[in-house]
Amino acid sequence: MKVTLIHPPSGSKHMDTIYMHEPLALEYLGAGLKLDNHKVSIIDARLEQDYEAVLRSDKPQIVGLTGFTNQLSIVKEMATRIKGIDPSIFIIVGGHHATVKPEDFNVKDIDLVVRGEGVTALSEILQCIESNKPFDSILGLGIPGSDMYLTPSRPHPNLDNLPIPDRSLTIKYRKNYFEEWMKPLASIRTSLGCTNRCTYCALWALTGGKYLVRKPESIIEELQSIEEPNVFFCDDESMCDWQRMDKLADLIIESGIKKILSLCKS
Repeated sequence: MKVTLIHPPSGSKHMDTIYMHEPLALEYLGAGLKLDNHKVSIIDARLEQDYEAVLRSDKPQIVGLTGFTNQLSIVKEMATRIKGIDPSIFIIVGGHHATVKPEDFNVKDIDLVVRGEGVTALSEILQCIESNKPFDSILGLGIPGSDMYLTPSRPHPNLDNLPIPDRSLTIKYRKNYFEEWMKPLASIRTSLGCTNRCTYCALWALTGGKYLVRKPESIIEELQSIEEPNVFFCDDESMCDWQRMDKLADLIIESGIKKILSLCKS
């Protein structure tokens, strides 16, 4: 199937002057879909002035949207605009806010909501669409209706089993990604979740309080595939397991990787 994944405009244009990280979650999704032989493209609407024109030209069957809480209204408005282009486009929403508050996307222009990690979920959704089967057997979904129906939660993934993000899908945008003075910049995820329980933060809740990590060897493999000289570790908290990071540092030295690395500061 023909799939377009869209990173929405920022909730605050001011933030785009401080940092702009690549849409890593969409690159993960794209890598998984390409393994299933789907045709995938990514639109970064922070940089694409007219995403609607791109959609009219590309004519995707499926559109996937992601977003944080401050992009809630933006994502819902985009869904309405996309349905205006072609009502037959099947719109799927995922991301942080969709995981924590999926019912906020219970609107007529959104066809499905994905809660949690979406690589496997999206693959299963497209299988159901192709075979005209219902979605209620897929874990981790919110199915819109008069009341949103939530399927049972999907188990948290083994991060080492996920594909390496397909950065070729953002090749036209990559020179624009940066953080402060680091440009061009790539992002990498080495862990997910946090061991702390801060009441003002939802990140630990996204993984049910679990701290999910990748093996250092897997991280090295991905770092060696990254062309940018600057790399941001976009973990919720990189240093919860300092022994793992100590081993990773040793492996980086042994491998001869020469990059400027920046860790998430929390």
